[in-house]
Formats: sequence, C-alpha cells, structure tokens
Amino acid sequence: MPCEEFDYLNLVNVREGDVMPNSFLAVPVGLTHKLFRFSGIICHNFVGQSGDWRRYTATVTLPNMGLNWVSASQVDPSQNRLAFEHGAATVFLASISNNDNTVNAGWAVDRVIAGVTEDHLSLRISLAVRDSDGFIARLGYRLDILARTSL
Repeated sequence: MPCEEFDYLNLVNVREGDVMPNSFLAVPVGLTHKLFRFSGIICHNFVGQSGDWRRYTATVTLPNMGLNWVSASQVDPSQNRLAFEHGAATVFLASISNNDNTVNAGWAVDRVIAGVTEDHLSLRISLAVRDSDGFIARLGYRLDILARTSL
C-alpha cells in the first residue's frame, strides 16, 4: 500500500516517514511546567517477510511545531527551550493490509519510548509483522509531555 495515496488534511505527496500532526495542546502546570499533548499520523511502510514475526524499531522525529526541546539535564535558563522531563506515548496501528491470502498474519506495536532528538521530540517504536505480504502503512500516535519551562 503506497503512502503516496494518503491525503491527510489536503496534504499531497506524503512520503514514508512523513509525520502529519493532528492536534497540539499546551496547559500550564504550576509556575515552571507545562503539559503538552500531541497527536497525529505517521506514514510508515513496513512489510513482513515470512510466516515468522519480523521485528523492527523505527525512530520517528516529530515536527517541532515552533517549540525547541532539550532533555531535562541540558536545560539552560538563559535559552527559550523546553526541558523534556516525562513523556507518555501511545502508538497504534492506523492502516494495515495484506496483498494475498492471510495465513496466520499478525501486526503489532510492541513498544514505544518518547524522547528528545536534537531539538525535536522523537518516538522510538518497536513494530512487528507476521506474513510475507503483510504491511503496516500508517501509525497513529498520542504523546503527552511534562516539560519544565524557563522562568
């Protein structure tokens, strides 16, 4: 299933690895923290190879939406950056397919870890497919981040 056919919010020419943010919310938590909530769709073309489980880990960098992120240990109060303290992420199958007959086919998101890559949020996603022509084409995500802000 080619990702080019996917037209999300009138975006065209979507490629594998593209991330289409759907929503973004920031809520103050006390004087020094904010809770951020992100959600969207990740275009990802992962295919199985046999009747056994094929496992794969992908690291996806999310659009920074005008925000600059650092890990909590790297925060500098003189810079206008958000310090990533805690993250809770959920990734789910949004589009799966199989070309021919399915024989004991399966698709899975095994694990997801949220973090910071350079100045962007990132998701490290462990995927699995069982079937030689089983595909994961799109993943949905929701990410909640507690961040420390500069005073």
